[in-house]
Amino acid sequence: PAPLTDSGLSPTMDVSPTRAISQVVASRRSWPLVERRMLRAMTYGMNRMRISTTVDADCLIRARALGDSRDSELFDKALRAYIELTTTENEQAALERFPYELDPSLEMPEVDDDLPYDGAVPAHVLQLAKQRRRRQTGR
Repeated sequence: PAPLTDSGLSPTMDVSPTRAISQVVASRRSWPLVERRMLRAMTYGMNRMRISTTVDADCLIRARALGDSRDSELFDKALRAYIELTTTENEQAALERFPYELDPSLEMPEVDDDLPYDGAVPAHVLQLAKQRRRRQTGR
């Protein structure tokens, strides 16, 4: 095999990212496990953080049974769902505190019932309205 460079990759071989990572990690066996895992995470270009937590065992078992996702994928999905839910709740709370109806900058001006249009309605507009009415009534 070709010798490895300082980066741990063979200069003459064209390798896939997975193979390249394996070569680097294999050349760094003396590194602590944490550093080797960080290398894998950085190489894939994703900012990952290792967590250690205790969760409801029944929920975890049920979540694992729903699909073939790894635990990290389950937690990523749970975090995304939590962020979306919390954002929605915060937006709704803000709307309750500051309703649109009470915001003077959002008030609609009073409009007369009559449209300010004096000419005949164009034929293509009448035809379009007729088609839409047919679709709504199903005829």
